[in-house]
Amino acid sequence: MILVLAYYPIAIAVFVWGIFQPFWAGAVWTASCLCFSVYCFSMDILGRPRVDDVDCTREEARAIKSYHLHLRYPLGARMFSDLLGSFRWSAVIWIPWLLWSHLWIPAVLLGINFLATGDLWLRLDPVFIYTEGVKNSTGKLAAFYARELELIEWVRARHF
Repeated sequence: MILVLAYYPIAIAVFVWGIFQPFWAGAVWTASCLCFSVYCFSMDILGRPRVDDVDCTREEARAIKSYHLHLRYPLGARMFSDLLGSFRWSAVIWIPWLLWSHLWIPAVLLGINFLATGDLWLRLDPVFIYTEGVKNSTGKLAAFYARELELIEWVRARHF
């Protein structure tokens, strides 16, 4: 929680720095975003469990492979999801500013990072995303979100 709370003052300070020195602040911010995203992706890929050893159905195996970080470390995954989402959505402010300052490469890298980390953001905290989806959707989409929530709870109760 402290990590997420410390993020916002740092983000504001770097953006204010970016107003006066866009090259260096943009480079630091882009490097920070990319390093954190690479770290999250490596945790996701390297920590993925083998479900061949576990007695489970095909749907349970898919849920374990997809949401393994959330199932093993629910609080840490939620915090990392918040931080990754904050880095992702900061691109909405940073990309126009970097483009205005003619810093094309950091702007493109932040845009690619924004698009590439969407699925990982969902997998780190699926309970929040699917709960909001159930509340704000109707029809087949709401039923899909509800099924995913039930499956995650079932897998957590049975295997973790």
